[in-house]
Amino acid sequence: VDFLFGTSMLYRLPEIMFKKLKLKKRQFYLDESDGNIAEGLPVYRMNDFKAWVSIMYGCNNFCTYCIVPYVRGRERSRNPEDIIAEIKELVSEGYREITLLGQNVNSYGKDLDIGKTDEYYLKLKGQMHGMDFSDLLDSICKIEGDFTVRFMTSHPKDASFKLIDTIAKNPKIARQFHLPLQSGSNEILKKIDSVAADSSYKGINLLGGTSNKLTVKFNEKADSASKLDITGVDASTKGGVNSLNVVDAA
Repeated sequence: VDFLFGTSMLYRLPEIMFKKLKLKKRQFYLDESDGNIAEGLPVYRMNDFKAWVSIMYGCNNFCTYCIVPYVRGRERSRNPEDIIAEIKELVSEGYREITLLGQNVNSYGKDLDIGKTDEYYLKLKGQMHGMDFSDLLDSICKIEGDFTVRFMTSHPKDASFKLIDTIAKNPKIARQFHLPLQSGSNEILKKIDSVAADSSYKGINLLGGTSNKLTVKFNEKADSASKLDITGVDASTKGGVNSLNVVDAA
């Protein structure tokens, strides 16, 4: 191993490589960012129509099988002014589709200390309480220009009627949700310490799969999908792997 550093320090890769080449010694870096997010870094985009914008990093859910909270840390939200500024620039450059990214975008803002003393927030909202994901979406939709906003992933436990209302009143927001559903089996969901339950996903589109060693549990997933309000379900076994495909109702 030549050097070792955490995912929160990716922006320092050129510096780390330079030190390795110059000092010719192993380099080990501990994360001393204290949850801070590096802003103003150059972004290389491979598409001039669609752009991906991270609004937060990390996760607080700690599902049994998931490594994300351990390698990417706890939830950390970007400041809204930085997000708004980045999207304004993208729209001015002609981007027509903006996708907001986060392990759980519905948790956005919970860690931000935004209140009555924050001049930006008062100017943006004129209210004396924190900013959540619904507020951020509403603010983004006020940016002038012809563009569509999408977001992923949206965990159902943190969704709210306020979020649904925000989507309904803003035509710039795509009518879709990207939701995690690890299994259609409540037994499996309980074992992996997931907050999701089969009954909480009725009426939701589903895409999933598993190996045929778990055919029984897969069939429970397929059974769950057959009860959803969707346009089509195809559960089959191909090449030794069970596959479950759901056609998007949109």
